Amino acid sequence: MTLSDESALQASSARKQHGNVTDEDLLYPAQEREPWGQCVTSEYGDFKGIGYEYIDNGVLWRRWFLRNGSVLLYVTYNAPPAVAVKERGAVQRVLATARAESTSEALYLPNDRS
Repeated sequence: MTLSDESALQASSARKQHGNVTDEDLLYPAQEREPWGQCVTSEYGDFKGIGYEYIDNGVLWRRWFLRNGSVLLYVTYNAPPAVAVKERGAVQRVLATARAESTSEALYLPNDRS
């Protein structure tokens, strides 16, 4: 999903075969995420979890690891910092629409559905 010519918002989901996704699942492997800085709790739509925000090579990155039951939702957003400031509200509004629809469908974002 592209918000502007200078940014990108992407979401993917996976389903845990046995049991629900836990906070520990979201944090593993934390050592790979050290360059991302401190994680903060996040909640969007039907999903709760953690998020990171950092700048790498002049690009602002935002990453979320969110869960609902057995569904893991991974979302990334990147843009030049000035663009990211302008699009922050739009990104949050899109994420707020995330719904876990049923046991057979991991995720859909209404703006993405065909």
